[in-house]
Amino acid sequence: KVDVKREWPDAVHIKIVEQKPIVRWGANALLNKQGDVLIPDNIDEFKNLPLITGPEGQEKKLLEIMKGVYIVLRDKSLQLAEFHVNERRAWRLKLASGLEMQLGRKAPLENMQRFLQTMDLLGEEQIAMMASVDTRYPNGYAVTWKPDTPKIDWKAIAEKNKT
Repeated sequence: KVDVKREWPDAVHIKIVEQKPIVRWGANALLNKQGDVLIPDNIDEFKNLPLITGPEGQEKKLLEIMKGVYIVLRDKSLQLAEFHVNERRAWRLKLASGLEMQLGRKAPLENMQRFLQTMDLLGEEQIAMMASVDTRYPNGYAVTWKPDTPKIDWKAIAEKNKT
């Protein structure tokens, strides 16, 4: 944004305000920290920013929700890469590690917390082998493992956690 103002008799004041994007919005736009939409000529240089997709007109609300999700994940040493909300308001996350999380539309934050609470029990090794987690179940979650995952000895893990 640029404001140009002439000061009589012989001066010109120019004020330049640069917008700093913090996330990508959909395929071709960015959002600043206030949730304002920015549309650059070329979005390629911003590919390292997290991605948010969702219903049009919900940019500010989804950005605020994403900030909270980002902090909760950061506390568990996880990095958010993508935050998607579909037209039915169902949430889906993708972490920088590649792990996808289906959180659904009913109590998505509680669903995410339920999974995060079990992370310490599972251990980093098992979490690294997960391809996706579906937390839309009322009393737990389903895991899809990466194709090359060896068989896991859950009894040994349970015994280790008892001590």
